[in-house]
Amino acid sequence: MPGYTSPSFAPSADMIEMKNNLLTDVEINTPIHPPLKEHRQTFIILHGRGSSTEEIAPALLSSTNSKNEALQSAFPHAKIIFPTATRSRPYIFKEVRTESFSSLLIHQWFGNWFLQNYLSEREKLSVPGLYACCSYMHKLLKREIQPIGKVNIVPWGSRQGAVPALSTLFTWDGEPFIALVGMSEWLPFSNWLWDFTHGDDSDLHRNPWYDPDSYCRRSMKTAQISTGQQRQ
Repeated sequence: MPGYTSPSFAPSADMIEMKNNLLTDVEINTPIHPPLKEHRQTFIILHGRGSSTEEIAPALLSSTNSKNEALQSAFPHAKIIFPTATRSRPYIFKEVRTESFSSLLIHQWFGNWFLQNYLSEREKLSVPGLYACCSYMHKLLKREIQPIGKVNIVPWGSRQGAVPALSTLFTWDGEPFIALVGMSEWLPFSNWLWDFTHGDDSDLHRNPWYDPDSYCRRSMKTAQISTGQQRQ
Protein backbone atom coordinates (compact mmCIF):
# COMPACT_ATOMS: atom_id res chain seq x y z
CA MET A 1 0.00 0.00 0.00
CA PRO A 2 1.41 3.49 -0.86
CA GLY A 3 2.83 5.35 2.12
CA TYR A 4 3.09 2.29 4.34
CA THR A 5 6.43 0.89 5.45
CA SER A 6 6.04 -2.41 7.22
CA PRO A 7 8.12 -2.60 10.43
CA SER A 8 10.61 -5.46 10.55
CA PHE A 9 9.61 -7.43 13.63
CA ALA A 10 10.77 -10.97 12.93
CA PRO A 11 10.85 -12.91 16.23
CA SER A 12 14.36 -13.10 17.66
CA ALA A 13 15.72 -15.86 19.90
CA ASP A 14 15.08 -13.59 22.91
CA MET A 15 11.45 -13.11 21.88
CA ILE A 16 10.91 -16.84 21.49
CA GLU A 17 12.49 -17.50 24.90
CA MET A 18 10.32 -14.78 26.47
CA LYS A 19 7.23 -16.27 24.81
CA ASN A 20 8.01 -19.74 26.19
CA ASN A 21 8.69 -18.36 29.68
CA LEU A 22 5.49 -16.33 29.64
CA LEU A 23 3.42 -19.29 28.47
CA THR A 24 4.74 -21.33 31.39
CA ASP A 25 4.56 -18.65 34.08
CA VAL A 26 1.19 -17.17 33.15
CA GLU A 27 -0.51 -20.55 32.91
CA ILE A 28 0.68 -21.35 36.44
CA ASN A 29 -0.67 -18.01 37.74
CA THR A 30 -4.04 -17.83 35.99
CA PRO A 31 -6.99 -17.99 38.39
CA ILE A 32 -10.21 -19.11 36.75
CA HIS A 33 -13.61 -18.20 38.20
CA PRO A 34 -16.16 -20.73 36.93
CA PRO A 35 -19.59 -19.58 35.72
CA LEU A 36 -22.50 -19.62 38.14
CA LYS A 37 -24.67 -21.33 35.53
CA GLU A 38 -24.09 -23.24 32.29
CA HIS A 39 -20.90 -22.04 30.57
CA ARG A 40 -21.77 -19.84 27.59
CA GLN A 41 -19.23 -17.00 27.61
CA THR A 42 -15.59 -16.47 28.59
CA PHE A 43 -14.05 -13.17 29.71
CA ILE A 44 -10.24 -12.93 29.66
CA ILE A 45 -9.19 -9.95 31.80
CA LEU A 46 -5.65 -8.56 31.69
CA HIS A 47 -4.54 -6.27 34.53
CA GLY A 48 -2.48 -3.09 34.23
CA ARG A 49 1.24 -2.53 34.63
CA GLY A 50 2.44 -2.98 38.21
CA SER A 51 -0.84 -4.60 39.24
CA SER A 52 -1.75 -8.28 39.54
CA THR A 53 -4.70 -10.62 39.61
CA GLU A 54 -4.67 -10.52 43.41
CA GLU A 55 -5.37 -6.78 43.24
CA ILE A 56 -7.92 -6.43 40.46
CA ALA A 57 -9.94 -9.64 40.69
CA PRO A 58 -11.52 -9.01 44.14
CA ALA A 59 -12.29 -5.37 43.29
CA LEU A 60 -13.77 -6.18 39.90
CA LEU A 61 -15.80 -9.15 41.10
CA SER A 62 -17.23 -7.23 44.07
CA SER A 63 -18.14 -4.03 42.20
CA THR A 64 -21.80 -3.58 41.34
CA ASN A 65 -23.70 -1.75 38.61
CA SER A 66 -26.71 0.56 38.92
CA LYS A 67 -28.90 -2.51 39.43
CA ASN A 68 -26.70 -3.66 42.32
CA GLU A 69 -25.45 -6.61 40.25
CA ALA A 70 -21.90 -7.88 40.55
CA LEU A 71 -20.08 -9.01 37.42
CA GLN A 72 -20.88 -12.68 37.87
CA SER A 73 -24.49 -11.90 38.77
CA ALA A 74 -24.91 -9.84 35.61
CA PHE A 75 -23.18 -12.52 33.51
CA PRO A 76 -23.91 -15.80 35.32
CA HIS A 77 -22.94 -17.91 32.29
CA ALA A 78 -19.46 -16.37 31.99
CA LYS A 79 -16.20 -18.02 32.96
CA ILE A 80 -13.76 -15.30 34.04
CA ILE A 81 -10.03 -15.80 33.52
CA PHE A 82 -7.47 -13.52 35.19
CA PRO A 83 -3.96 -14.07 33.78
CA THR A 84 -1.12 -12.45 35.75
CA ALA A 85 1.85 -10.96 33.90
CA THR A 86 5.30 -12.25 34.74
CA ARG A 87 7.70 -10.07 36.71
CA SER A 88 10.44 -8.26 34.79
CA ARG A 89 12.67 -5.22 35.17
CA PRO A 90 10.94 -1.97 34.19
CA TYR A 91 12.71 -0.19 31.34
CA ILE A 92 11.20 3.06 32.50
CA PHE A 93 13.67 3.22 35.41
CA LYS A 94 16.72 2.11 33.46
CA GLU A 95 18.44 5.48 33.20
CA VAL A 96 17.94 6.41 36.88
CA ARG A 97 18.31 3.00 38.50
CA THR A 98 20.95 2.62 41.21
CA GLU A 99 22.32 -0.56 42.75
CA SER A 100 19.43 -0.61 45.21
CA PHE A 101 17.04 -0.94 42.25
CA SER A 102 19.03 -3.59 40.40
CA SER A 103 16.66 -6.34 41.54
CA LEU A 104 13.44 -4.35 41.05
CA LEU A 105 10.84 -6.49 39.29
CA ILE A 106 7.22 -5.65 38.56
CA HIS A 107 4.29 -7.35 36.88
CA GLN A 108 4.17 -6.03 33.30
CA TRP A 109 3.06 -7.47 29.99
CA PHE A 110 5.82 -5.71 28.05
CA GLY A 111 8.50 -3.08 28.49
CA ASN A 112 7.58 0.52 27.78
CA TRP A 113 8.69 4.10 28.41
CA PHE A 114 7.04 7.36 29.43
CA LEU A 115 4.03 7.69 27.14
CA GLN A 116 4.87 11.30 26.21
CA ASN A 117 7.95 10.03 24.31
CA TYR A 118 7.07 6.36 23.97
CA LEU A 119 4.95 6.47 20.82
CA SER A 120 7.73 7.55 18.49
CA GLU A 121 11.02 7.08 20.34
CA ARG A 122 10.83 3.93 22.46
CA GLU A 123 7.95 1.97 21.00
CA LYS A 124 10.08 -0.98 19.91
CA LEU A 125 10.76 -1.75 23.59
CA SER A 126 7.29 -3.31 23.67
CA VAL A 127 7.84 -5.73 20.77
CA PRO A 128 9.27 -8.77 22.67
CA GLY A 129 6.62 -8.60 25.40
CA LEU A 130 3.73 -8.06 23.00
CA TYR A 131 4.96 -10.92 20.84
CA ALA A 132 4.91 -13.17 23.90
CA CYS A 133 1.52 -11.88 25.06
CA CYS A 134 -0.13 -12.38 21.68
CA SER A 135 1.26 -15.92 21.47
CA TYR A 136 -0.19 -16.68 24.90
CA MET A 137 -3.54 -15.04 24.13
CA HIS A 138 -3.89 -16.87 20.80
CA LYS A 139 -3.30 -20.18 22.55
CA LEU A 140 -5.79 -19.31 25.29
CA LEU A 141 -8.42 -18.10 22.82
CA LYS A 142 -8.20 -21.25 20.72
CA ARG A 143 -8.68 -23.32 23.86
CA GLU A 144 -11.69 -21.30 25.04
CA ILE A 145 -13.34 -21.15 21.61
CA GLN A 146 -13.60 -24.94 21.33
CA PRO A 147 -16.40 -25.55 23.86
CA ILE A 148 -18.55 -22.43 23.38
CA GLY A 149 -17.76 -20.92 19.96
CA LYS A 150 -15.85 -17.87 18.77
CA VAL A 151 -18.62 -15.31 19.23
CA ASN A 152 -18.77 -15.85 22.98
CA ILE A 153 -15.21 -14.82 23.89
CA VAL A 154 -14.46 -11.33 25.23
CA PRO A 155 -10.82 -10.19 25.64
CA TRP A 156 -10.69 -7.47 28.29
CA GLY A 157 -7.82 -5.25 29.42
CA SER A 158 -7.15 -2.40 31.81
CA ARG A 159 -4.43 0.21 31.17
CA GLN A 160 -1.31 -1.64 29.96
CA GLY A 161 -3.32 -4.87 29.84
CA ALA A 162 -5.58 -3.37 27.19
CA VAL A 163 -2.63 -3.02 24.79
CA PRO A 164 -2.01 -6.78 24.40
CA ALA A 165 -5.78 -7.23 24.18
CA LEU A 166 -5.83 -4.85 21.20
CA SER A 167 -2.68 -6.41 19.75
CA THR A 168 -4.28 -9.83 19.99
CA LEU A 169 -7.22 -8.50 17.99
CA PHE A 170 -4.92 -7.07 15.30
CA THR A 171 -2.89 -10.27 14.95
CA TRP A 172 -5.77 -12.74 15.20
CA ASP A 173 -6.34 -14.83 12.06
CA GLY A 174 -9.47 -16.58 13.29
CA GLU A 175 -13.11 -15.52 13.32
CA PRO A 176 -13.95 -12.17 14.98
CA PHE A 177 -14.71 -11.85 18.68
CA ILE A 178 -18.11 -10.70 19.89
CA ALA A 179 -16.53 -7.75 21.73
CA LEU A 180 -13.34 -6.31 23.17
CA VAL A 181 -13.23 -4.20 26.33
CA GLY A 182 -10.40 -1.71 26.91
CA MET A 183 -10.07 0.73 29.80
CA SER A 184 -7.53 3.63 29.86
CA GLU A 185 -5.60 2.09 26.99
CA TRP A 186 -3.50 3.40 24.14
CA LEU A 187 -3.15 2.12 20.59
CA PRO A 188 0.10 0.21 19.99
CA PHE A 189 2.12 1.18 16.89
CA SER A 190 -0.50 3.77 16.03
CA ASN A 191 1.64 5.64 13.49
CA TRP A 192 2.13 2.48 11.44
CA LEU A 193 -1.58 1.70 11.71
CA TRP A 194 -2.45 5.18 10.46
CA ASP A 195 -0.14 4.76 7.48
CA PHE A 196 -1.44 1.27 6.76
CA THR A 197 -5.11 2.27 6.86
CA HIS A 198 -4.83 5.65 5.13
CA GLY A 199 -1.90 5.66 2.70
CA ASP A 200 -0.45 8.65 0.85
CA ASP A 201 -3.67 9.46 -0.99
CA SER A 202 -5.85 9.81 2.09
CA ASP A 203 -7.37 13.03 3.42
CA LEU A 204 -5.21 12.60 6.51
CA HIS A 205 -1.95 12.70 4.53
CA ARG A 206 -3.14 15.67 2.46
CA ASN A 207 -3.84 17.63 5.64
CA PRO A 208 -1.03 20.24 6.00
CA TRP A 209 -1.09 19.75 9.78
CA TYR A 210 -0.39 16.04 9.59
CA ASP A 211 3.05 14.93 10.78
CA PRO A 212 3.35 11.11 10.90
CA ASP A 213 6.14 11.33 13.47
CA SER A 214 4.29 13.43 16.02
CA TYR A 215 0.60 13.22 15.10
CA CYS A 216 -0.27 10.77 17.86
CA ARG A 217 1.73 12.64 20.49
CA ARG A 218 -0.05 15.90 19.58
CA SER A 219 -3.39 14.12 19.77
CA MET A 220 -2.53 12.69 23.18
CA LYS A 221 -1.40 16.11 24.46
CA THR A 222 -4.62 17.71 23.20
CA ALA A 223 -6.67 15.01 24.92
CA GLN A 224 -4.78 15.53 28.19
CA ILE A 225 -5.34 19.29 28.08
CA SER A 226 -9.05 18.88 27.32
CA THR A 227 -9.49 16.50 30.26
CA GLY A 228 -7.32 18.45 32.70
CA GLN A 229 -4.60 15.78 32.79
CA GLN A 230 -1.72 17.88 31.43
CA ARG A 231 1.22 17.96 33.82
CA GLN A 232 2.03 21.30 35.45
